Order: sequence, then structure tokens, then C-alpha cells
Amino acid sequence: MRPLLEPLTIDLGEPTENDYACVLENRLGHEVLANLDMGAVFALHSQLAPADLLTAAARAMVKASRKQRPSMNNGASTLNMEVKCALDTGALLASVRETIMNTSAVKPEDVERVDLDHFPGLGYIRDELEKFVLFPLEQPALAAQLGLTPKRGVLVHGEPGTGKTTVGRWLAQRLQGKFFRVGEMMVYSDIIKVFAAAQAAAPSVVFIDDADIVIGGWRPIDGGRGSDVFRFLLGQMDGLTSRGERQQQNGDVIVVLTAQNVHWMAKMLLRSGRIELWLKTQLPAPKEKREILKKYVAEDSGAMNVLGKAGSLPDVRPASQIGDRFCCADLRRIVNDAKLLAAWDHHHTGNAQPKGGAKYLEVAAQAVTDMQNEVDSVTRSIYS
Repeated sequence: MRPLLEPLTIDLGEPTENDYACVLENRLGHEVLANLDMGAVFALHSQLAPADLLTAAARAMVKASRKQRPSMNNGASTLNMEVKCALDTGALLASVRETIMNTSAVKPEDVERVDLDHFPGLGYIRDELEKFVLFPLEQPALAAQLGLTPKRGVLVHGEPGTGKTTVGRWLAQRLQGKFFRVGEMMVYSDIIKVFAAAQAAAPSVVFIDDADIVIGGWRPIDGGRGSDVFRFLLGQMDGLTSRGERQQQNGDVIVVLTAQNVHWMAKMLLRSGRIELWLKTQLPAPKEKREILKKYVAEDSGAMNVLGKAGSLPDVRPASQIGDRFCCADLRRIVNDAKLLAAWDHHHTGNAQPKGGAKYLEVAAQAVTDMQNEVDSVTRSIYS
């Protein structure tokens, strides 16, 4: 019987300063290292993939060649040598930051554009973020003069559908290439790379949606050790090197967390010095529900066509009064469902709005309320 053999395991380890130098030397030649401080490059971003490092070097050399404007008499080999020798540490550092902002940061065009004034309670959250986070970041000269520092940690918490993720969309649009996201399915090594990229592009924001689920917490079952991600986040937000020389030179990395249930999050994360700004999202009040329903109908040409009458909005009051737990996501769904119901009836009967736009909204609102009640009933039966 053939004995079982252990698989061959090769541990590549973490990147080093020498690895960065070898990548550039092997691809571009040893002369490219003449004017480079690889320690400074590695300190800026310690998790660069070889392809990203080479891309940054290529961009920096292209810019250097444009500045040099060599004479037309130079041969191709001479020109190539001049370009490589023109690459210096400052140019490469700037190019690394630009590469990271183009490849690792969330692109504003990939995120839905939102106006927080259109969401109940989010106008207040926007104002708080403007004052305590964005103002010090966007006014570096004044911040340096007065010693202003942004809140290093922000927690946006509230019930599902109340706009927590919408705050992230607004920040992504506002920060333009300095917004980094930790996704739900990322493993520990991926999260380290996100923070390394954010530090290289600092000042910046790392956004962790549903953090109470993504990062876990302080678990008594394992002796209070906590998950690797949780302990890594603690170190990033208040470690030995926090507010150190590199952070003072490059800028701050602010961590913005969203959570539904803060009871699952450890006090050591939520204390001042880590989470320094608490912002709570709220369910819309009765008047706000009516205004939001009107907004969703008015902004949807299809909804106006099948629910409105002669260009006028339908009466949204009956639908808004059916449920007292409607969030913005529920109200958007009510409008979409009412539009579908009206279009269905019109398709099968040939009559435009046989029940009237207000009635379709009311029927859709009742369906959402029934679903909420059923979910509550099932949840109670599971956990009772």
C-alpha cells in the first residue's frame, strides 16, 4: 500500500524591499535603481503586486521622458538609458499613488450617484462627516497649521434599509479615488492589501459595510482572542504606529464602519480613540415617507406614466399610512411593485389605471407590510 505523502508546500512569505528592487532590475535593468530609494517605495506600499510596481515605474518614466525633451539625434538605446536614469524616488512614489488610486480604489463612476438630502436623516450625517472627517482632509494647510486631525473611526448604525450603504456611495463619489472598500467575501490577506493601498493613497477612507458581520468580534469561546480581521483592525486604528511619522507625512486613513447590531461589536473597538464618531440612521417619519414616495414616483417616468394622471402625482397618503416601519428601500419597492401591478392590469384589460394609481400603491404597501409581519413571526418562532 502506497503511504500517504504530505503535499509540498512553498511559502512565498511577505514582500520585501529586496523583492521590489529585483522586480524592477529584472524587467528594466540595474541602471534603473541608481536614483531610487527602494526603502521609501516599500514604506509607502508594502503589498504592491509586481505588475502594479512595473506599471507605476513605466508611468513615471513616460512622464520623465516628456520633461527631458531629448534631441532628435539621440539613438533609441541612448534615449532609453536617459529615460531610465531620469526615474527618481519622488516620481516613482507619485506614480505608485496614482496607480493605486486607479486600480485599487473604488471608481466613482461604478457607484450610484446619490444626494443625501433626499434621504431622511442622512442630511445630518452628511454634515457631521463634512465637519469631522472631510474638512481636515480637504484643507491640509489649515489642518497642519492648527493641528486638526479627522476622526479616525466612524460608525454608521441603524436598522436595515435606512441608508447606511448610501452613505458609503456618497463618500465614494465625494472622495474621487481615495475611497477603498472591504468586501464581504474578502479573506484576511485581501484586507491587508486594501489597507496598504489606502495608506499609500492617504488621506483616504476605508469603508467596511456590515462590519458587525464582516469583521466578527471579541469571542469568549476562543479565550477572548478574537478573529484575525478584528485584531488587525484594532491595530490599524490604534496601534503602536498610529499617528506615526509615515502617517503624518502621507495623511490619515479613516475607517468608516456600518452595522445593524452594535451589541455584537466589542467595546474595545467602539471606544474613543478608535470609533470617535457615532452616526445613527433612522426610519422616515410619516411626512418624510410621503415625500419619499412622491420622489420615487416623480423620478421614474414609467411610474408617472402608469400611476400618475395627466402629469399629476397620485395620492401617496393611504400607502404611507399602512406601515410604520417602512424604510427607504421599502418605499422604493412599493413604487416599483405598484408600477408592475398597474402595467399588468393595463396589459390584460387594455384600460389605463383600472384601479387608480393611489390604489396600486396601497396594495403594494400592504404586501410589504404583510411580508414584514411574516418575517417577524418566523424569526420569533426560531429564536423563542
